[in-house]
Amino acid sequence: MALSGFVSATALLLLLPGPTNTLLALAGGERGFLRAIPLVRYELCAYLVVVAVLSTVGGQFSTITPHFSEAVAVLSGTWVAVLAIRLWPRSGIDIQTQPSTNMASLIFWTTIVNPKGFVIGLALIPQGGDAMQKLFAFTVFAMLIVAFASLWCWSGSMFTVTTRGNTRLLRQLASIALC
Repeated sequence: MALSGFVSATALLLLLPGPTNTLLALAGGERGFLRAIPLVRYELCAYLVVVAVLSTVGGQFSTITPHFSEAVAVLSGTWVAVLAIRLWPRSGIDIQTQPSTNMASLIFWTTIVNPKGFVIGLALIPQGGDAMQKLFAFTVFAMLIVAFASLWCWSGSMFTVTTRGNTRLLRQLASIALC
């Protein structure tokens, strides 16, 4: 695949709304941009792990395991459903006293099972071949992750909340978006 095609397809996938982007926007809304931006590293690490593994051995694994894509879909769907339930604020509980959500962990594990990583690792990153070409693709991929994840944090920060009622509403909207 030509570099322009790789960049376009990867940028489009990373820009589209999804579970990880929803969490980044939620973090931006709850914390503000500057306090949410450190969470980008968890998405970056997770995507690099998934894509490195899949671009190295994923092609062989998916041919050996006939229901690989279905298993990934079930795992991803189950995780996103659990995440939606976890994010929904419990009624009768003050959002400030509700147990803290470890957003870093949620972002990491959500990105690990995000189907976008599977598409990028199996279809977009060059399989085998020249090591320099693969290194260049990973570098461009990492830069795109940082750029678009930052954009999602920023977009969420446009809705920075100042009252508990807005925090509850923001979490409800994120939960609905995940559903």
